[in-house]
Amino acid sequence: MDDYSWFIGIIEGEGYFGIHKPKNSPEFSIAMCDLDIMEKIAKMVDGKINSFTPKGKTVKNTPYKKQHKIQLHGRKAFALMEGVEPYLSERRKEQIKGVREAYRPKTTFTTEGYVSRKKPINIPILKTQA
Repeated sequence: MDDYSWFIGIIEGEGYFGIHKPKNSPEFSIAMCDLDIMEKIAKMVDGKINSFTPKGKTVKNTPYKKQHKIQLHGRKAFALMEGVEPYLSERRKEQIKGVREAYRPKTTFTTEGYVSRKKPINIPILKTQA
């Protein structure tokens, strides 16, 4: 199986597409216990892994396993959503449609008299499909 198909399968089962409430911007996130898989995904999306151990105990009264999470926000999350949307299930496409309806990206912004240009978005896995 090629990496792109593998990636689509993983995000279809474990990914989240939505709106990041504090900034009202697109969000993609994925979390799991398998660090090796998360490292591979991090390279594919040029993202960073945040590792943490949830507090409390499981139903069996054992400590939770360490979790690893990758989050993308804003234009980068939106670009990923657009790139993978044709290959996802109808349910995921509906999530992305909701994000698209709520998100209005800015291309430039003004800060104290000068105009800043947004830097290019780097998502390596999408380049393999081009």
